[in-house]
Amino acid sequence: MVILLHRDAQDTRHDPQERMRRKVAHYRRVLQRGHQADDVRALLRLMDRLLGLGAPLVLQARDEMKRVEEEFAVSYITSFEEIGIEQGRHQELARSILRTLRVRFGAEAADGVAPRLQPLSLAQLDTLAEAALVVPSLDAPSPASTRLRLSMGAPRASSMD
Repeated sequence: MVILLHRDAQDTRHDPQERMRRKVAHYRRVLQRGHQADDVRALLRLMDRLLGLGAPLVLQARDEMKRVEEEFAVSYITSFEEIGIEQGRHQELARSILRTLRVRFGAEAADGVAPRLQPLSLAQLDTLAEAALVVPSLDAPSPASTRLRLSMGAPRASSMD
């Protein structure tokens, strides 16, 4: 298994989609063979190390691997890992929002919003990310600016109207 993973790492060095496909396929084979839980976790760590994926594909691979786990009625991705994954998604989405605001409205606007992002849920950040892309200004009243303010917990009537 180690040699196969290493060869796949070399073969897919420049093809992340294929790397993800092979990683999920290896995971399926591991579960089909009925390895012990500790062995599965060790193999998962090895797969993550050798067949590492970039940010967008990590989430897609995780979702695919969760589906494989559902097929076999097992779960090897722990709740602590799920929490870490959610925190990573939160941080990446917040960074994306700040980058968008910085590009569109300047560093001062992004710096003013940054402390207000931490307590927001992923759904709120998602709404905020969309609004940050389309709102004409942070001062002009519009449906997007209202969504932007509400998702950050600001009241409807504010200085941004």
